[in-house]
Amino acid sequence: MTIETTDHQLPRGPIRDSITHPDFKRALRKLLCGTKFRLLDLGCSGGGLIRSFLQEGVEFIGIEGSDHPRRMGLGEWNRCPLLLLTCDITESSQLEFATNEIVHFVVIKAWEVLEHIPEGRLLGLISNLVHHLRP
Repeated sequence: MTIETTDHQLPRGPIRDSITHPDFKRALRKLLCGTKFRLLDLGCSGGGLIRSFLQEGVEFIGIEGSDHPRRMGLGEWNRCPLLLLTCDITESSQLEFATNEIVHFVVIKAWEVLEHIPEGRLLGLISNLVHHLRP
């Protein structure tokens, strides 16, 4: 998300939300039948979901377009600083391990995100999604 947007300048969600979504977790576990998986959370706000999944051994990265949670130490940002990132998800990007291996995810969650993306930038977001989904 660019810093010129009102979503960045007045970030209600990233400042106050750090929910864990227990119903989503149960449904995902049932769908994936106990297999190990990686999850990417776009628009992760305070990072509550990442912390709850990490406690269960799921590999997880959260990305937030606003830097407010990181700067203000909100939610889980101080507890999981290497797994919570701030960036513009419409810009070409590549998440990599220290071995330069691209990180691929089985699940990419993006609740209440798409309505904040300008129409002209959706292709960049979709390209990133395709690039990071496990084949």
